[in-house]
Amino acid sequence: MSVSFETLNVVMGYLFVAIKMWAFVDAVTQKKEVFAAVGKQSKLFWSSLLGISVLSQFISVWTGGSNYGLLQIVGLILSIVYLVDQRPKMNEIRGK
Repeated sequence: MSVSFETLNVVMGYLFVAIKMWAFVDAVTQKKEVFAAVGKQSKLFWSSLLGISVLSQFISVWTGGSNYGLLQIVGLILSIVYLVDQRPKMNEIRGK
């Protein structure tokens, strides 16, 4: 049984939306003081970029476009950087 490129594109698109939503929701629910304590970027910076990333990915999936465009890949990288670098440092500061 073979999986078509279109099916794989849709599955990857929803996976990317889920990762980006996770990062976006986590960034929005954090207190801005925690971002300041980490000392890298502000809450507004992360929330804005991750929100744009989620929106562009969702539009791409919804319209059946490519999930591998420049904006989608940059957004995925931003989300991964947030989740593996920024988030653990914030959790450490908060004592989680």
